[in-house]
Amino acid sequence: MQDVLMTQLLAKTSFLQRFAGSTSAIQNYCVWIASQSIPDDSALNNVLTVCKTDAAQWYNTIYPTYLDMPATIARSGSTITGLLTLLIQLASQLQAGSSPALLQQIAQNAATLQADANNLENQLSALAGQLRTFQANLSQNARVSIVPTLHSVQQQIAQGNQDLNQLYGQLHSLQHATCPKKSQIAACEYEIQQQEQLLKRLFVGMGVFQQAAQLNGAASTGAAYLTSYWQGIATDAASCQATLANLQQQPPLIMKLSLQSALQNWKALLQQYSGLPPAARAGRQPA
Repeated sequence: MQDVLMTQLLAKTSFLQRFAGSTSAIQNYCVWIASQSIPDDSALNNVLTVCKTDAAQWYNTIYPTYLDMPATIARSGSTITGLLTLLIQLASQLQAGSSPALLQQIAQNAATLQADANNLENQLSALAGQLRTFQANLSQNARVSIVPTLHSVQQQIAQGNQDLNQLYGQLHSLQHATCPKKSQIAACEYEIQQQEQLLKRLFVGMGVFQQAAQLNGAASTGAAYLTSYWQGIATDAASCQATLANLQQQPPLIMKLSLQSALQNWKALLQQYSGLPPAARAGRQPA
């Protein structure tokens, strides 16, 4: 028994760490990319501007819903649990020739339950869909913008180092010529200075896009995990809802069993989500 409890505890801890880590990875990338700029390099900054759309998408369309979802589930949880419990009690009173008032009460509460369950499922599915689109955008920006730019910068650095070595060779030749010309030497020194400044900007750019590739990859992995999690919750909610289909046409005993099954599934869904503390939902690692 103790081994089972320990296994369950370790599994829960692992899940919390992965959930919080996934959210944290997205947060880290979005905060970081939004703050990046490369001085005096409009071409690289244009690429960064494209990547910053990921941060805007996260903070403007996804994160507010993401943070509000615990309250949404809590409100729906209380309502749906109460309605299921009430309907089970009403179904227990059903028998042949039950009063129209009882049947109407069941019908009204069943309709309310269906609407609430459907609304929650839609909200969960919408969040999963937003995360799926976000993850796709992250992957596309990595594939189309970040990685090609990083390779381009690395190639420019390699070529720039070759050009700089050639310039130093020219400067050495000019300085040791039989009749050194100051104007030629000055022009060559100016080219060297310009080339060194270019390489300095390129090295800064390379560091930025190396970091971007790393953080983007972690954020993309995190978004894929969160998409799967929320889609799973939405699927569970849909399963609970499916149990209630054609409820009023069922015989009293089958109706009661269907409602009990729905309540059991719903409580399992709530238990799964209640194991996720607010800190983990916000992207903070559990202690």
